Amino acid sequence: MRTTTTMTKRKSAKVRQAPKKELTVMPAEWLSVGEAPIPHPEPFNDLIKAYEVSPWAYACVFAIANNLAAIPFDFLRVMPDGEEVPYGKHDLDTLIRNPNRYMTEYEVKECIFSLIELCGNAYCIIEDAAGGEELWPVPPHLIAPVATQGKFVSHYLMDTGDGRKIRFEPDEVLHFKDFSPTSIHYGQGSTLAARTTLTVDLFMRAYNKMFFLSSGRPDAILETEAELGPDVRRRLIRSWEQMHRGLKNAHKVAILEQGTKYKEATRGQKDMEYREGMKSNREEIIAAYGCFPIVVGLTEGVNFATANAQYKAFWTNTLLPKMRRFQSTLQM
Repeated sequence: MRTTTTMTKRKSAKVRQAPKKELTVMPAEWLSVGEAPIPHPEPFNDLIKAYEVSPWAYACVFAIANNLAAIPFDFLRVMPDGEEVPYGKHDLDTLIRNPNRYMTEYEVKECIFSLIELCGNAYCIIEDAAGGEELWPVPPHLIAPVATQGKFVSHYLMDTGDGRKIRFEPDEVLHFKDFSPTSIHYGQGSTLAARTTLTVDLFMRAYNKMFFLSSGRPDAILETEAELGPDVRRRLIRSWEQMHRGLKNAHKVAILEQGTKYKEATRGQKDMEYREGMKSNREEIIAAYGCFPIVVGLTEGVNFATANAQYKAFWTNTLLPKMRRFQSTLQM
């Protein structure tokens, strides 16, 4: 599969069309306060961490970003009669195919699409280098637009992390973003929509981890009809914990004494609710990213026909719209 980008406006990466007529009056919420950047609607750095700590967020973002990054695309020129023909050598085409000295085209596109899913925003800086222009992805939590009355985006400020801010003009920045109902300057990614479910899923995983770390032992009750003194009880508890507490001691044989009986504890409703809860969380997270079970490696109950249907729906309903949005940004 290939996608094509029709270049009718942008003539080069940094030489754009004649400036459009700017809005003469903009709502106050669109504007910066003085020269300060427009605040991020969400802590983007926290959203990025979902890729590190949630297996389902990672699986979804990985599937989307890598499938989109693998799609080749061509630049087309619109002729006076409306015919679209290959553009030939185009500055932006060259820049994307050879972005910088340390990253490949695939890596840059994967980074862009991953950040869009995680944060709803992805930025690339166009910089002059000794060998020509270079394209560098920038984490969205480090950069923000500045808007003034009469200018939708006056410039961008990038935080270097050491107290300095670097200014970039609008024609030096490519800003890819999803739609947001609350901000015209920032997009909303899939991770924000799934944030509550992701948080619940992480808490449940943490609970499960602590269960095995602290209680990886036979699920049972020790019963005895004899009256045990404090020293005997302490010795039994200490011996039991040494033999059966922790993951490395799980499923070991227990030796009982003094008429002590082992009574196995049956799994309760809480355990069943835990498993159902984890499954429900997984389904909600996958749905929020526009993915399907087969796409993230879940094959239970999936046959050849349903697998093909899921892959087709994934490409039709998720990947193609995202690629068209990426294409429209390049055409601006």
